[in-house]
Amino acid sequence: MKSCQTLLSSAISENTNLLYKVHLSFIEKHLSASDGEVPIVESYRSESGNYFSVIYGINRLMNIHSITSHCDPNASSGEVDEFVNMVFRSEIAEQLQKNFINILALQSEYFIDVFSEKFNEITGSQFSTRHNYDLYIRSLEEAPSMEPMKLPDGYRLGKLEDDHIGFLAETWSEDLSFNKKEAKQFENIIRQNMRRPHVAVFHDQEETPVSWILSYGDGFAGQMHVTPPHRRKGLGRFMVRKMAEIYKENHGCYPPVAIISDNEPSAKLFSSL
Repeated sequence: MKSCQTLLSSAISENTNLLYKVHLSFIEKHLSASDGEVPIVESYRSESGNYFSVIYGINRLMNIHSITSHCDPNASSGEVDEFVNMVFRSEIAEQLQKNFINILALQSEYFIDVFSEKFNEITGSQFSTRHNYDLYIRSLEEAPSMEPMKLPDGYRLGKLEDDHIGFLAETWSEDLSFNKKEAKQFENIIRQNMRRPHVAVFHDQEETPVSWILSYGDGFAGQMHVTPPHRRKGLGRFMVRKMAEIYKENHGCYPPVAIISDNEPSAKLFSSL
């Protein structure tokens, strides 16, 4: 297996690996990196012509904090073994032993098994993908009813600005049962996510947004919120459809969504789409 030119997101089918496709598309459009953080993409081609790729998220301390991987669906078990060994080579394994790393490897069962075995061997801890989150993934073919909607009277689309960061951070911390002091830690995350694709809805009589949905550097959509006085008016469904429209136009797929496992209203909304 040899290094090759970086794969393009357009070359990856959403039905094969939507998570990797959208993450790579965010990198191509310079939406992935945060302040002091950069992604590194490595691609490989086997002798039989199958392609493999991995994205390492590097933080400002030059530590790897995330790994997102892509394995050719036609790969043999031997090729998968070889690729995993390259992903977790010695310098990567050394970092795994020191730092928490978020890993996305959601393809074939064999691929996950090999990743799990290698991860456990290196760290001595149990491999998992995302903790305390449920993933909602729909391909373009699976969601033909994802058509644009109109906002109710009195509401309009708007853009999130820096003046809104404190309000969003405080609201998010309340959703997670944190106090106002702890909300400060969310401000930088929100500041970064606001610069990526997002949808915000405003009411004609209010200066702050009444509902919003953001996106993360790995391409996931999340942090959706509708303020209590404006719920049950279809704003959540409108935002999801609008975000799907943005992703479809710019990334060729619908957004994968990560929802906190006990967030029943959001889970019900996304599962009904």
